[in-house]
Amino acid sequence: MYLAEYLGRQVRDLLGGDVARFDELWDLIPDFSAVLRGFDQNSEWLHWRKKTYDGWYCVRHPDQSFEVYYQERGGKEPGAVFSGEREAIRYALQASGMTIT
Repeated sequence: MYLAEYLGRQVRDLLGGDVARFDELWDLIPDFSAVLRGFDQNSEWLHWRKKTYDGWYCVRHPDQSFEVYYQERGGKEPGAVFSGEREAIRYALQASGMTIT
């Protein structure tokens, strides 16, 4: 299962299909951030650790900040840095164009 499929299923099953209630998933699914980071297949367009693949990245730094950036053909575009994981993940999902239906 891919991340978009998983998120779509959770929104349908837990939120009645209302994607505007997305933030509630952090309260409803134990360790939701870790569950999302578990979707780290190379075929995905959103990655959770540094790799060499094209796509969007949401990477935790040693200082516990999170960087969200786009990488293509080895070139890393300037990104955004977040102090909180939830905000970084939310931004990464939106930036990557992930459609949750």
